[in-house]
Amino acid sequence: MKLKLFGLTITVNQFTVPVFLVALIAGQLANYFFVFIFAFMHELAHIAAARLFRLKTETIEINPVGMSAGIIVSSALSFSKEMLLYAAGAASNTLIALLSLTIGPIFSVDIGVVSRIVVVNLFLACLNMLPIFPLDGGRILELVLRYKVSYFKSVNLCVETSKITILAAIVPSIFIIWYTGNISFLLVCIFILVYSFKNIGWIKSKSITDLLHKKDCMKSRCIYKSRVITAHRSMSLIELAKEFNAGSYCLIVILDDEYKAAGVVGEADVTDGILEYGPTAVLGKLVPQKI
Repeated sequence: MKLKLFGLTITVNQFTVPVFLVALIAGQLANYFFVFIFAFMHELAHIAAARLFRLKTETIEINPVGMSAGIIVSSALSFSKEMLLYAAGAASNTLIALLSLTIGPIFSVDIGVVSRIVVVNLFLACLNMLPIFPLDGGRILELVLRYKVSYFKSVNLCVETSKITILAAIVPSIFIIWYTGNISFLLVCIFILVYSFKNIGWIKSKSITDLLHKKDCMKSRCIYKSRVITAHRSMSLIELAKEFNAGSYCLIVILDDEYKAAGVVGEADVTDGILEYGPTAVLGKLVPQKI
């Protein structure tokens, strides 16, 4: 189901209605909507941060755990701003919990209501900071790794960490059902599990997109850390590109068949070569710069 509102495309995830029906049958519809409201506020914080950094929000998906905003993250966005964008949701939930503890007693709000608000918001903050893609914690993990290791290694590490964390989260959810009878946590884990595996292909393609648009990011920075890689002319461009990361710019010393330095190319030459000749083209295909 899709509809247009204020220039945004709003969609309803295929799992939303089934989860809604399960909550209704289990008699937990009120609890479900209570969580849903604060999950909605969590996503509004992301949208507000996106507006602050002049990023465009194209789509909003209503899913079983709230909603997900399709924010177009510019390749030129700095590390700190991208980190704040991903952390905004969990920060808003933590702030709501703290304000509830502070303001609740002043206005004589029932302690039970305050407790529920605090628990739900801290739960949402902690859940979203788990290292699971596409949750905020998974995006932050991918962002940090992107600057520490290569684009491709960061994606593989992020995907494997997501799988392990999701499977580990299912175990406590079973105990929660056993002791409280609340199935909400298990439903959330199952949805995140399916949604995460569904997005594995997307995050892998994202690493290639980030690599190819790195030049746009460099235009916004005057100084860039550099490192030198030495490679034989027979090495494929895509294998060499797997060594690139977001935190430094590579200069590649090309070795000929006698393992003498034959020339130097930059990281941009390699990515341009991938686009022009294809990923399987060898380094020797590039016209080297004379040393």
